[in-house]
Amino acid sequence: MAARVIVFLCVIVASKGIDINSLKLEQVVMIGRHNVRTPLTDGLEIYSSKQWPKWNDTAGMLTTKGLRFESYIAEYISEWLASEEFFEGCPQKDDVLIYANTKSRTLESARVFAETVFNNCNISVQHYKNLSVFDPLFLPILHNKTEAFRNQVAQEMQKKLSEMNLTASYAELGRILNIEEADICKKLYMCDLNSQQSEIVLDEGEEPNVNGPLYIGNAVVDSFIMSYYEGRPMNDVAWGQIETDHQWNLLAKIITENQNIRFNLQNGAKDIASPLIKYVFKIFKFEIPKFALFVGHDSNLNSVLTALEFRPFERKHQFEPYPIGGKIVFQKFSDKLGQYLKVEYVFYYTLWKMFIKILLVSMLVLEGYCERRFKLEQVLILSRHNVRTPLSKNLAEFTPKKWPKWKEKSGYLTAKGVILEGYMGEYFTAWLQKEEMLNKDCPSEDNFFVYANTAQRTLASAQAFVSKGFPDCNVTIHHTSESKDPIFNPVIHNNSAIFKLEASEQMRVLLKSLNLNNSYEDLEDILDYKQSNYCMNEKKCDFTRDMNKIFVNVGFKPNLEGPLKISKSVVDSFIMENYEGFPIKSVAWGLLRNNKQWDLVLDLSKGYHSVIFNTSLVAKDVARPLLKYISHIMFQKQYKIALLMGHDANIYTVLKSLDIKPFILKNQHEMTPAGGKIVFQKILDKNTGCFYLKLDYVYQFTDQMREGKKLSLDNPPEFTPLQLEGCQLEENGFCLWDTFVNLFYGVIDDN
Repeated sequence: MAARVIVFLCVIVASKGIDINSLKLEQVVMIGRHNVRTPLTDGLEIYSSKQWPKWNDTAGMLTTKGLRFESYIAEYISEWLASEEFFEGCPQKDDVLIYANTKSRTLESARVFAETVFNNCNISVQHYKNLSVFDPLFLPILHNKTEAFRNQVAQEMQKKLSEMNLTASYAELGRILNIEEADICKKLYMCDLNSQQSEIVLDEGEEPNVNGPLYIGNAVVDSFIMSYYEGRPMNDVAWGQIETDHQWNLLAKIITENQNIRFNLQNGAKDIASPLIKYVFKIFKFEIPKFALFVGHDSNLNSVLTALEFRPFERKHQFEPYPIGGKIVFQKFSDKLGQYLKVEYVFYYTLWKMFIKILLVSMLVLEGYCERRFKLEQVLILSRHNVRTPLSKNLAEFTPKKWPKWKEKSGYLTAKGVILEGYMGEYFTAWLQKEEMLNKDCPSEDNFFVYANTAQRTLASAQAFVSKGFPDCNVTIHHTSESKDPIFNPVIHNNSAIFKLEASEQMRVLLKSLNLNNSYEDLEDILDYKQSNYCMNEKKCDFTRDMNKIFVNVGFKPNLEGPLKISKSVVDSFIMENYEGFPIKSVAWGLLRNNKQWDLVLDLSKGYHSVIFNTSLVAKDVARPLLKYISHIMFQKQYKIALLMGHDANIYTVLKSLDIKPFILKNQHEMTPAGGKIVFQKILDKNTGCFYLKLDYVYQFTDQMREGKKLSLDNPPEFTPLQLEGCQLEENGFCLWDTFVNLFYGVIDDN
């Protein structure tokens, strides 16, 4: 059969221009993990003096429950294949390959699968000739024997180990084990898992491993999970000490970190998974067999997913990172235009559902191979400065309570803001190097151009970004010498009377549409507002009744006076206190205890910004100088990478001017988070020669900022896709670049 080009679609079911009903399933390759087994580790008694559950089989054996569950998954796969009309009757033997590792649990899982899916078809399970050794295809060891590579992997593992935080997990596990009464405490003096250090173990011919508390924790939690899967009485699962999902998540984090350190790091994973990946791609290349299943272990699934650079994905209702019985399902489809790959993860729910035949299908995105067709050509980053001190100098007027003390002046970038923006700089440099937009050398100005507003917080943010992103490089941060930069200054430019009238009316309509009474009342209670100087002196004591006044004047920022402006200033302080990491009792005096309370007062900040920046007339007028500058450096100068450091007003007005469709930034209180970035990406489709726009909002979660979480390729910021209302997505999920350029110039020229 002649070779055909396989087009790797990021998410085939979401792509436009493809008739899903016309697609025919041509080939399926699965990589699966065996089903429920007994715990792998003997001698658990040393870790707790409590009575451990008894198992009928020896360590690491498939259980009767595991056999049954594997048959359930197989029944589901069988029904799915039938619905796709994949086989007609029993397949030819050359059309099917069921191949398992030499362990009893993998062989038995494969046997049950084969007997269920291909009932009475005489499909046998293939395996390595020597059943007494681990099959080299599945053996998760380093194949590159050079000392330099081993040292590289060791450094990678050590770095991950140093970033790991399992303090709460170890404390909870120690409590459950009552470890102080265990032999490991009495005989080996290990009485607190948090007091011991884990160490990496890299022995030639052996899988990467760890010892110390991470090894112990992994073995113990594995036993708890298998007891739970097996359906033991809840009083027998961890002696009935795990009562909430939060506890399970704490303990499962130990399993996840153990897996991540050993098999989830790029250099090691690619080397470990290479035999299995080569085999899979050989099957696709020669289009034989039609159906293949490889039954291995969690280490195989982890290393394959990491090596192929799958983007992070959610495993709903599952505690394990690579669940028992789970399967990566590679599916090759075809239509008259070509061939396509769809990849899914099929696995069971964990939470109270293991006795019910329920399967969950999770879509994966194959980043490294899907996007290899696309090459990043140009990037423009429009950023908001990072964490700063509150802008208002009159906060003491609005409450009798004492506000937290800040080290920096009003409106200045804080030390925490410097750190967080430095993390962003490090991440973007790593990402751009990965995308081959940058190399390890210092960038020239044509390759990396930086322009910042003149405010201290924007200049300092730009400096933090480049200092950490390009240490020891002399990257110029361009800015004007004027006190107010007209490019970033969010002021009204149109001096016509009709503009002022229409803009004011749009703002008034939007203000009237807001329903903020509950938010106002909640904020009054937090502030004890009726006891404030402002209330007593100005006789304005009721946010719900006091009037808001709109201002639209040439040369000035569109503005409001009244309770909404006061509320915005107060809530801004709460937000920055939280980002800065003030004690919870100091953030809004400890009166914002949950997301519901936060959301209520945040509606005031969002309402204020919507009124002054989120109407069409005002947004386009205010943003026009910045949009013109963006068009100059992106379309005319064509800097390869550009960073513009501004303010939330710039983000708001640019997004509104470009008519971005509604979006949600998950796990973020702000609509335009501190340090958040609008990232314009020009992408080349190497298959067609066409250029496209990819647009993302890149930001950190609120909790990540509060906790000061470091960013990396393994722990990236959040990317939320943005879509322009006037730019239709093509079948690849991107907007045509020329359409975007025309739309952009249309906004600038729209007077």
